[in-house]
Amino acid sequence: MVNNKQGVLPSQFIRHLIKNGHIYVPEEYQNRLIPEDQIQPASLDLTLGNHAYCIRGRPSATQLENYPPRKEFHKYNFPINTTGTPLDETLMYLIPSKEQCKPLPRGIIGYANNKSSSGRINLQTKLTTQYGDDILPEQKQSQMYLRIMPKLFPVLVRPGDALNQIRFIYGNAEVSDLEIETRQREICFLYDKSGSPIPLTPTYLNNGLIAHLDLKQEIVGWKGKHNHSETIDLSRRDYTAEEFWEKLHVDKHGGLFLEAGEFYILSTKEYICVPPEFALEMLPYDLNAGGEFRSHYAGFFDPGFGWSKDGSILGRPATLEVIPLENMYVEDGHGICKFKVERMAEMPDKIYGEKPNSHYQQQLGPQLAKYFK
Repeated sequence: MVNNKQGVLPSQFIRHLIKNGHIYVPEEYQNRLIPEDQIQPASLDLTLGNHAYCIRGRPSATQLENYPPRKEFHKYNFPINTTGTPLDETLMYLIPSKEQCKPLPRGIIGYANNKSSSGRINLQTKLTTQYGDDILPEQKQSQMYLRIMPKLFPVLVRPGDALNQIRFIYGNAEVSDLEIETRQREICFLYDKSGSPIPLTPTYLNNGLIAHLDLKQEIVGWKGKHNHSETIDLSRRDYTAEEFWEKLHVDKHGGLFLEAGEFYILSTKEYICVPPEFALEMLPYDLNAGGEFRSHYAGFFDPGFGWSKDGSILGRPATLEVIPLENMYVEDGHGICKFKVERMAEMPDKIYGEKPNSHYQQQLGPQLAKYFK
């Protein structure tokens, strides 16, 4: 264990898990190396394998005990080609992760979630094993699948596409409100638009950090169009936003109407900063919004998001993927999400934003996924 310290395991320890065979690529793959660009500051990208199963619903634990899945548990199966294989937005798929895990060392648990880019097109992707969704218990082994549900657009995928990420936590990583409040003079997680630190009053700190909806900008968000005529190729970066999204503006009263079941991209007023010794998890439900909705699918912020060593970056707005479960009318400053602060077990040896492929380090306002220019 990294200095036997509790917390989220950093990039260098993820390499250690790979080197010791706890994380591996099965023999069926010609290339069994896990490239360095899959290792993030506090997580590992999980990528698609080369075969898919179209399923009727989430399989039971018993159904997931065998690999490959028995024929009666799926409608049909098909290979995923390097030239691209379409996944329809009306179906659910089970695809083995190229990366698999042997039993994790005692005390280490794996937690998975959508990557930001897949979350921002409502391409729901869950790590699924016989032990449940998005969790890998300590000292347990199970075939790891990515259960994929394109909810907004059909997509074109290839083996090796990274749609999910897993982080590994040793012991208790959560940082208490008391510690956050005590250290706010030396560590700042929230800035305003002018770059000033936000004092952590109960408006901003209550069992985690609280952020609020920003409707005081020219484009306050985007609403997904039900565009079934074109498939999003996940290798492209040049789609025109307006073909797939409707720009959102406030009404004459300064508010915004959200329709139940629709998919929205919005952003926070607060600029979020994650110093390298911490990570943030955005909790999926806001309990104080005056309506019920899920506010984020890709809920993990790596160390270094909205941060820079020279102090030139003083936070970045968080982009929110919002699906109201009922019709809602929201206003500027509406409480919209909550962050859990997690401690790193050790400072990672790579920081988000240090390399050009950190797609969202410069985001301002409601930023669409990297597939759109």
